[in-house]
Amino acid sequence: MILRRNTSALLTFAVVGMILAPVIHCNTVKEEEPKKLEQHSGWSGEVFETLSSSDVSFFQVFGRSYGIDRFERSKNAQGSRSSQGMMPLTDLNFWQAKNLCSQSDGRLCTYREWSWACSIAVSQKNDDCHSEDELHPAGIYCPPDGGAPADMLGNAREWTVGPFGNAMIVGSEKCEDGRRSSPFKKSAELGVRCCYGE
Repeated sequence: MILRRNTSALLTFAVVGMILAPVIHCNTVKEEEPKKLEQHSGWSGEVFETLSSSDVSFFQVFGRSYGIDRFERSKNAQGSRSSQGMMPLTDLNFWQAKNLCSQSDGRLCTYREWSWACSIAVSQKNDDCHSEDELHPAGIYCPPDGGAPADMLGNAREWTVGPFGNAMIVGSEKCEDGRRSSPFKKSAELGVRCCYGE
């Protein structure tokens, strides 16, 4: 009986946590470009701020800050980077994606972090700008507005870490759509963007 009450309380807490609007604040910063502060309304009506022009968007959620690549990772001479106008680096399995983010001083985004950032990016875009037919250079069909990430839906699907540390794929039709997958899966349409912070 006690276990049942505790489980019910935990389940209620988890559901409430997912329903509440999680994104409170979003910043992007780039050292060499002037900072331009803008305010936007999130998908649940909260106001968040962005400092525009960067390859990383920063969010503050429930007092915890994290960054997420604004663009899918692409290959460069040093390994990979988040860069507008470059083709996404694909054909990576979960472990390769995790290692790539680690080499970039980041980590693989959690499903929750990715879906929150997606909800902000999609709330600022027209749904028909997302191309699902073939891969294209990052950020050309849906250029980012106000520091939000680009191509969260459409273009390359992306690896994330699920709630139990499992491999999840996101980026198909809706921000909440995430599906478990074998960590060894590879695809020409499956890439990654990295997160930063705890």
